[in-house]
Amino acid sequence: MVTLFGSTTLRVLKPLVVAEELSIHYEQRHIDLVAGEHRQPAYLAINAQGRIPVLEHEGRYLSESNAIARYMADMTDNSLYPKDAWTRAEIEQWIAYFSYHVERNFVNVFFNRVAGPKLFGLKTDENLVNECLATIQKEMPYIDSRLAEADYLCGDTFTLADVIAFCDILGFEAAKIDLAAYQNFQRWYESIKNRESVKKHTPKLLASPF
Repeated sequence: MVTLFGSTTLRVLKPLVVAEELSIHYEQRHIDLVAGEHRQPAYLAINAQGRIPVLEHEGRYLSESNAIARYMADMTDNSLYPKDAWTRAEIEQWIAYFSYHVERNFVNVFFNRVAGPKLFGLKTDENLVNECLATIQKEMPYIDSRLAEADYLCGDTFTLADVIAFCDILGFEAAKIDLAAYQNFQRWYESIKNRESVKKHTPKLLASPF
């Protein structure tokens, strides 16, 4: 069994979905960010930066959501993260693309419009929001065109690339980012949103949405 520390946020959802998809036995330990539990000595002892999630397995600790998701996906032989070198490289290509070019912009808009004001009483940085929205609109045609060619980012099989990409942009509806023009993306998004592995955690995610 593995233990996952962290309230159900967009990033914590990544390893949770992997665990559900692959039937990995896990325990989730809630860390209340609003109450500052991630800054307490007990938590800082396992992650000095005070970030979530953290994975504990056999007495060792791993941080960073993508690394945790990869590790868990490698615990079994599966089609989510197959051993074939070329297929895995394609998966990593899309993970890198979303991590470097997409996630930051979606997360910044979401935090400024939703999580920051709602949970911490912060004011929205409109200049940053507008900058990120412009970048999102530049990236979306590439994503949409790829999804016009196949059901998922790496072809007809649901992979770790789809898990991570979906979680990277999941907050776009709450943040009122208009992506209605991208029909292939919308089809892909809805198909993943309705997977049992995602729906299981949606209520908790909506209760702590960032």
